[in-house]
Amino acid sequence: MTSALAKYISAFFHPIIYPTLSVLLYFVTIPKYFSIQIRLSILIITFVGTVVIPVFLLALLKYNGLIDSYSIPKAVGRRFPFLIIIIIALLMGRLFFRMQVTADFGYYFVSGALALSICYIFLWWGVKLSVHTMSLGSVLGFFMFLSVYYQLNFLLLFALFFLMFGVIARARLVLKAHTISELLWGFFLGTTTQLLLPLLLQKI
Repeated sequence: MTSALAKYISAFFHPIIYPTLSVLLYFVTIPKYFSIQIRLSILIITFVGTVVIPVFLLALLKYNGLIDSYSIPKAVGRRFPFLIIIIIALLMGRLFFRMQVTADFGYYFVSGALALSICYIFLWWGVKLSVHTMSLGSVLGFFMFLSVYYQLNFLLLFALFFLMFGVIARARLVLKAHTISELLWGFFLGTTTQLLLPLLLQKI
């Protein structure tokens, strides 16, 4: 894999796309009825909260010299942006729980906030767990939870996610953005928080 291709793959599978992708996949695969109005509302809320607002805030941080680049290659530079994204994820989770349409998206965002919080803690030790693989792992874990909860077979979808993990991990290694352990632990963290936290919260 060339460096140019690796950069393209990293940009195409940017972590910012996964919440909206998860919502779209949810509407396609989960046998629950939602009106067109509800679907559009959820999609717009998700896109604005996880794409528009973060991009605007990152641009603001870069304009004020608080970050050097949008890729934020250094662990120290990621701390403040991570705090912002964690707060956004928690607010999104709270919003979806309060909407009382479905709790599934609330679980997704709260679990995502937990995974990001753990990543944030590791940043203080200079360890950059891969947000690329963590975000993909979060989608995998979310649909693992849904497959258990709704008793659905998503084996082909899971196989696709693992294939994507291989491609993304290879690209990040070519760019020397992460070590193998940072890629694997990021993927594991994203998967386990999405799979276990909703099951735990439902028993409380």
